[in-house]
Amino acid sequence: MQKNVLHKFISECPHLKRNHSIQISYVVIPIAGRTDPGYKRMSYSCDLYDECEFPKLDPYGRCPVFLKSPDEPS
Repeated sequence: MQKNVLHKFISECPHLKRNHSIQISYVVIPIAGRTDPGYKRMSYSCDLYDECEFPKLDPYGRCPVFLKSPDEPS
């Protein structure tokens, strides 16, 4: 079974021109030879996704705040 971790991330949003928060889903990846797990960003949730033009400009539908998010939750 795959374990996911949700993390709230806040950064400057170019659509709003101010700080905005999104929720990011990370999948936990066990790594052989390490006691601590690895993480991979999988998806995000933004309450303004439908009105924002930036995800439409990215080939994968990602927002700039998601692209700035850390590789692992803090």
